[in-house]
Amino acid sequence: MFQGDELGNTMHVDMAKLQMFFFTVIAAMAYLILVFRNLRSTGQDLGGLPVLSEGVCLCAPAFSHASYLASKGLDHTPQQ
Repeated sequence: MFQGDELGNTMHVDMAKLQMFFFTVIAAMAYLILVFRNLRSTGQDLGGLPVLSEGVCLCAPAFSHASYLASKGLDHTPQQ
């Protein structure tokens, strides 16, 4: 899952894939913490899902995706 896609880096961990995975896991965990905190404070009824800030919704994923796409634009297999 985290290996490179080309012959030149297939035996190595692709850092772009790894950072995308960890960003997704961290964002999902943070959101679940918000949901459970709201459940605990309101009692039985959640009343709605929590709203995330623009930094979490737009800026952080944009930076993460941009770095992932930039790494995909580079050739990792030498040309013969």
